[in-house]
Amino acid sequence: MSRKSILVTIVSIDLIAIVIALILGKTPGQYFGERYPMTYLSSFQLLVISGLAWKIFVMRLDESRLKFWKGPFFIWLIVAMTFMYLSLDEVGSIHEKIDFFIHRFFKIRETGLTDRIDDVIVGCYGLIGLMVLYLFREELKKYREAFPLLTVGFIFMFSMVTLDILTGRKDILRILISNAYVVNRLHLWLSAIEDMFKIIAEGAFLVGFYYCLEITRRLRSKSI
Repeated sequence: MSRKSILVTIVSIDLIAIVIALILGKTPGQYFGERYPMTYLSSFQLLVISGLAWKIFVMRLDESRLKFWKGPFFIWLIVAMTFMYLSLDEVGSIHEKIDFFIHRFFKIRETGLTDRIDDVIVGCYGLIGLMVLYLFREELKKYREAFPLLTVGFIFMFSMVTLDILTGRKDILRILISNAYVVNRLHLWLSAIEDMFKIIAEGAFLVGFYYCLEITRRLRSKSI
């Protein structure tokens, strides 16, 4: 499948799924909630990304004499494991359980601020990811063609985190808007848009890492 075809396919699947979820849901975000179809679509996309990264790691390992933890291609194993974890987090709400553990262990009374710890954790996932990519920047220079899609993925991911913090509770919206009806409707839609951004971010990452796999295959064929 060509790069253009995979891009069109993934974008189409994600957009169609988002539209169907909006049409069928009694509220905009109903089918984006936990244990609803969009959660499993999200988890599946993350799992596919993990598989792509694992394939790249295996191919890069095969063509190198270095131990896997010594080579610059170790980044692909990190990426594969990270997205595997994120896939499990999506269906198991691991970051929310971490939030609960922090409150319980440190005996913190839940407030509008501390209730957003789980959102901050997700943001930290992204920041740590960027730091790791920077550390392995020499390896990633081979994959410049995929940078635009990976950049789009990170933009939508951090936009999702921003909306998640904004809509974790209605308190911020109530400060900005006095009309209770508008606050309630806006909260519903922003919560749904947040999850849409997540799906789009994953789609961008999926296509980006598919491009990376194609680049790896191309470079490998030239070296043979």
